[in-house]
Amino acid sequence: MFVPNVGPKHFATKACRTQAGRHVERDQLARLAMEATNLVFYVGDVPLKNVTEFKYLGRPLSADDTDNAAVSYNLSKATHTWFGMYHVLSSDGADSRTMARFYLAVVQAQLLYGSETWVLSGHLLDRLERFHARCARFMAHRHIRRLSDGTWVHPPTSEVLDFCGLSTIATYIAKRKTTLLNRYAQPHSAATYRRCISSTPVGSGARHQMWWT
Repeated sequence: MFVPNVGPKHFATKACRTQAGRHVERDQLARLAMEATNLVFYVGDVPLKNVTEFKYLGRPLSADDTDNAAVSYNLSKATHTWFGMYHVLSSDGADSRTMARFYLAVVQAQLLYGSETWVLSGHLLDRLERFHARCARFMAHRHIRRLSDGTWVHPPTSEVLDFCGLSTIATYIAKRKTTLLNRYAQPHSAATYRRCISSTPVGSGARHQMWWT
């Protein structure tokens, strides 16, 4: 983008060809998504309405197969729950670590509901981390504030989290995914693997495909 005249030598580079392939793939995906959106299904003669989002088992699902809607929905619920709970705990004189325990048990259960299957972009993870840090600043009473001389005080987020006994939100998401993997995925995968190595082929099809019992 900084070269005024782009010649054939540039288009022949690996970086340019890779980027061009990404643009083609992106355009193809956008076209397929548009075609899928325009499909109309019928029950008898009644057409069914297409929607871009719907809720299933308490989790919003999007037609674009992203987790943006789910993260936004969880943030909204967690924000409402947190500030209601914070006022009660603050009026009772709870210390920072006590507030953190309530936060983990109540608020984070709503914030990270379904996060075991999320595929988070940097932007979505940043939104979750900012909410997490803001709650920790309320617990520790260490807010970002402006002094009388016009300078700003910005306590490091890592220090605030450590003061409350909290980890980053990425750490909690990783723990949830690991728990799901160890509890469900690996036992079933091991059982499937044992079944595969103990089975015997019963025939073959086209393209050297094997049939197994």
